[in-house]
Amino acid sequence: MGSFFETSTLKGELKNEYTMMEVIDYNVYGITHKCKETNTNNLVAIKIINKKYLERICGNKNLEDCLESIRQEIQSLKDMEGPFSVHLREYAETNDKFIIVTDLWDTTLEKFMKMKKTGIKMEELKRVFTKLNVAFKRMYDKDIIHGNIKLDNILLKNVNGRYNPLLSDYRKKAALDDRLTIMQSTTHYSAPELLIGDEYDYKVDLWSIGVIMYRLYFNEFPFNGETQVAIFNDIKKKKNLKKSNNCYFDDLIKKLLIIDSNYRINR
Repeated sequence: MGSFFETSTLKGELKNEYTMMEVIDYNVYGITHKCKETNTNNLVAIKIINKKYLERICGNKNLEDCLESIRQEIQSLKDMEGPFSVHLREYAETNDKFIIVTDLWDTTLEKFMKMKKTGIKMEELKRVFTKLNVAFKRMYDKDIIHGNIKLDNILLKNVNGRYNPLLSDYRKKAALDDRLTIMQSTTHYSAPELLIGDEYDYKVDLWSIGVIMYRLYFNEFPFNGETQVAIFNDIKKKKNLKKSNNCYFDDLIKKLLIIDSNYRINR
């Protein structure tokens, strides 16, 4: 895996100096490194987004929209400062890249589930979502539409032997004339209105929460397909989803995964 840096030390563009240690994540937007702050030896995560690479992904015509999306993500991280949301330490935007420094995490909920290979118990599911609901409430109070809630974007930090969830990777400040793209959202977690490019609001996040709860408990997605069209067609079938041994959980899932967002449960 290549790096955007020629040396192992990052300095000059941020308030603090950092030494890179290893790559811990990468996606279409950039590469995240595990780093050590030189003065304190604190471990942090630094996400680097190369603007030239972003231009190749988005195209010159849509580049400014992509850049603005990253700036919105940074602003949302600032707005979301608080419990169970990843902590933004500092950031910088230069002519050729964005640099985003956050607290380091231990793993993601996606990796945890892949290692576990079975669904989690209802008691643990309640514990996780009791904590995430603190972040969700703050997100809605700040008029933030996340637009990309998925297991990869729920980070886990070990605190006294138990994992605490941290919501991360925000994409949109609420604006109803804005549009999310499937590049910004992961298809299996995407609400039907996103899959077909329709108007949307904060209820796209409620759909994603329903998908996540279902997957965590049953260790499978409620709707499947190789393409967004196939997944949308599976959603339209209105098939009977699996039932748990908890009627309140099943009822909540049903209300979160209503196709017509006008009838989906309110936040």
